[in-house]
Amino acid sequence: MVSTGTLSFPGGTCLGIYLSPDDSRLREMETNLLTKLRRIMPNVRISYEKVPNLGPFGAPEDDRYGLMTYEYQGRLNSKAKGVAEAFSGS
Repeated sequence: MVSTGTLSFPGGTCLGIYLSPDDSRLREMETNLLTKLRRIMPNVRISYEKVPNLGPFGAPEDDRYGLMTYEYQGRLNSKAKGVAEAFSGS
């Protein structure tokens, strides 16, 4: 069954994503999650947080790299490193 409705939460919802624009995980997230989320939740705000350049061996120098945060009504609800972890319920 396909639903064409939209979701609306009072106060809005904000996602903060800590990934470099050229990271393949961000492109995967855009394809598998964010485009669909924008379709059903037009009031969602997605913030691409500034992340430092990758280190000399390709490893990020910031512990927040890869982190996705969720905020609803001004409260941080959860954090995850990747789409699978974010929606696995663990």
